[in-house]
Amino acid sequence: MKEYEKGVAIESGPVAMGLLGAGYARSGNREQARKVLEQLNRLPAQTYVAPCQPALVYVALGENNTALDFLEKAYQERSGCVGFLKVYEDWDPLRSDPRFIDLLKKVGLGN
Repeated sequence: MKEYEKGVAIESGPVAMGLLGAGYARSGNREQARKVLEQLNRLPAQTYVAPCQPALVYVALGENNTALDFLEKAYQERSGCVGFLKVYEDWDPLRSDPRFIDLLKKVGLGN
């Protein structure tokens, strides 16, 4: 967690914040993960936040349906992060979900 926190101190953008929030959630600090989500929600007024960033936090919190809602939004926005759905291990909890499988097909990463 210290490394994630250092990363955000160096670069406080949405990618670093998403990773920090997911790290908090995976370590059991759900309260801090939710605070990061609140910060991510406030960022769009200043900068673009790819929907994959909050999705990372939600999947780490075990809130897969919400994570999938954000991934669908990322697809609709043509966010570049969807190009890594098949290989990024943080999405592993979603791999058997029919919505995730359909999303991979829409992106062109499905079988």
